[in-house]
Amino acid sequence: MNANQVMYRCVWRWHFYAGLLCLPIVLFLAVSGGLYLFKPQIESFRESSYMDLSVSGERQSVNDHIVAAQSAFPDTLFHRYRIPKQDNDAVRVSVFSDDIRYFVYVNPYSLEIVDIVRFDRLFTELLKDLHESVFLGSIGSYFVELAACWAIVLFVTGIILWWPRDASGMAGVLYPRLSLEGRRFWKDLHVVIGFWISILALFLLISGLPWTQGWGGAFQKTRKVIESHVQQDWSTGAKKEHVHWHVNSVEKAEIDEIAYQKAVALNFDYPVMLSVDNAHHNSWKVSSQTQNRPRRADAWIDGYSGETLRSQAFSERKMVDKIIGYGIAAHEGQLFGWFNLALGVLTTLGLVLMSVSGFILWWKRKPQGALGAPKSTGQPIANTMIAVLVVSSLLLPLLLVSVVTIFLVEFVVLRHLPPARRWLGLAQ
Repeated sequence: MNANQVMYRCVWRWHFYAGLLCLPIVLFLAVSGGLYLFKPQIESFRESSYMDLSVSGERQSVNDHIVAAQSAFPDTLFHRYRIPKQDNDAVRVSVFSDDIRYFVYVNPYSLEIVDIVRFDRLFTELLKDLHESVFLGSIGSYFVELAACWAIVLFVTGIILWWPRDASGMAGVLYPRLSLEGRRFWKDLHVVIGFWISILALFLLISGLPWTQGWGGAFQKTRKVIESHVQQDWSTGAKKEHVHWHVNSVEKAEIDEIAYQKAVALNFDYPVMLSVDNAHHNSWKVSSQTQNRPRRADAWIDGYSGETLRSQAFSERKMVDKIIGYGIAAHEGQLFGWFNLALGVLTTLGLVLMSVSGFILWWKRKPQGALGAPKSTGQPIANTMIAVLVVSSLLLPLLLVSVVTIFLVEFVVLRHLPPARRWLGLAQ
């Protein structure tokens, strides 16, 4: 074999093993993430029966709404009040009871409890949990992060394998040859789809890293060392998010009507949340929680007079927060309207097709009694693959740990198990 063939075979082997390690999780991430793109539409449909209520009499105060919501449970902590779009929409009050978060929907006129929903049982929250941790908590979060790291290796090696090595045309490179049959058809489909979605998929994988417990947690700690008072508006894991929620939860909350009206007059993008910032001084935080993060804004007001104590627009945030904010908004399909949503859906479909075609390719070439990995050349690892692994591992510590573990298992354990080496395709 010449040097190019050795390099190609080496990269192909790592591409194969990366796919083996992460493809099932990539499918979970693609499907759950694709559905989560429609969170605003799903939540709007779910809450449609709480909107435009038939009401009569005098509209009650915000304080009465909060008291009514808290009366639904014993020993309840107030968390957030969502400013409704219309006066006759049910108001949504977020409360904690026995460390569980609930949404309590209250008729703003009669104070009747319209509905109570447990937050962690919402379909969109279940999707988010599946996407972030496959329902396995902190362990699952690290598992998903590790799969995402290997998915980055998968796409980088895939681009190297895709790179045209002759000038015979763009068929099978930029578009699939639909006239082919069998394994050649599936290979064309896999290669072409992989190329077209690779940049989008890599963007989704990289923009999701700030949310992770490993990479994201390390990033947050590093920032706190450099900037001691930094406040991120994203969390690194459900547990930390839960702790953050409790910080502003109080037993009793009171806001004057004039302060509430001034909060409404700020005209922030929906949904807009009211929460107690400082119970002792009765200061409140008004915060837009729109998923299009560059349109978010915060203001802190006096709970008696409504005087604006300070405010912060997205444009006033630190550069790193703005970059990540743009990335998260695009990741969730909300940055630039329907086109962003369409790109997200196309990427989801592409990942599913690429995963299915990759499985079919493996199944069609897999010999009996073996895993079916590309055969080893017996040569040292190619420089191209060394560069990919070194750069990726330096940027992704969890990947570094897994790569070191793989080499230790291969050279310490598997070298003494020839049958296992042959089955895995490690033997020449």
